[in-house]
Amino acid sequence: MIFSPLHPFASCFPIALAVLVPLVMLIMLWPLKREFWPGSVWVVAFLLQALALGATYATEKLAYEDAKQMESIQNTALPVDDVAEHVAWGTRLFWCYAGGLVLSFLALMLSYVHGLRVVAFIGALVAIVPAFMSAYTGAKLIFHNPSMRIYHEEPAKEKVDSVEYLGPAPVQPSTSVNNTPVQ
Repeated sequence: MIFSPLHPFASCFPIALAVLVPLVMLIMLWPLKREFWPGSVWVVAFLLQALALGATYATEKLAYEDAKQMESIQNTALPVDDVAEHVAWGTRLFWCYAGGLVLSFLALMLSYVHGLRVVAFIGALVAIVPAFMSAYTGAKLIFHNPSMRIYHEEPAKEKVDSVEYLGPAPVQPSTSVNNTPVQ
């Protein structure tokens, strides 16, 4: 069985959304303030926040499953302090997205209060810090801990010094044609 951890790949999505959500909100703030767009357009920001929250939740669940599989394959415990730091930043990211979702919902429901959209935008900006720190601590876990080598096994390097002949064995002329020993 080949172990293919999903958490490092799945975690890229919520981290990318930490940058994308405030960018979309920033683009939407000015046209909404000038009333070029109806207030209901803010549903895009709300749905992006909901997507980010769901992706973070799924990523946390994948992390627990990957950790269990990795410990069973390696028969060793993972580095507890580094894992705890990474989990703490992931949890902070989850709660930042949860708070951002509430703020986006309030800005959507009370669309006549433009200040709520600005507060929701600032709340979305706050999520960038735990997203970056979660990515940093995750990369530190993968690349600096010997127990995490399962994520990046290097292929075996071939030796150039010893070239082995794999063809048929050479014939040793130990006897002549009529089975008499050669002198």
